[in-house]
Amino acid sequence: MTDESLPPWNPYDPDCPTRMMLDRIGDKWTVLVLGLLSAGPLRFNALRRQVPGISQKMLSQTLKDMERDGLVDRSAFATVPVTVEYAITPLGQSLAATVAQLVTWATRHADQVLAARARYQSR
Repeated sequence: MTDESLPPWNPYDPDCPTRMMLDRIGDKWTVLVLGLLSAGPLRFNALRRQVPGISQKMLSQTLKDMERDGLVDRSAFATVPVTVEYAITPLGQSLAATVAQLVTWATRHADQVLAARARYQSR
């Protein structure tokens, strides 16, 4: 895959910054949170309710990582207790469009993957 407009990054080099982004994109929690936030801002607890199986600690870490990478913005409101809301950034929105295609692929091909796994296990 070559494109003259791309910077000279090499994702196969373990020290390349693109590796960090591929790790972020490949994280299931990032994919799920990004998908939810692409529909609009959400509070922490709303996110947690909509992603069954994610712990409070894991959601907090995922959101911090996404904020650090410029994918989400965190807004705190002076209420008692403090209200925190997360919103996707334009950079995050550009990634969400790509990730949505992966989610669509997974949805369309889940039956085939499950069948392949069953064939593999039966060998």
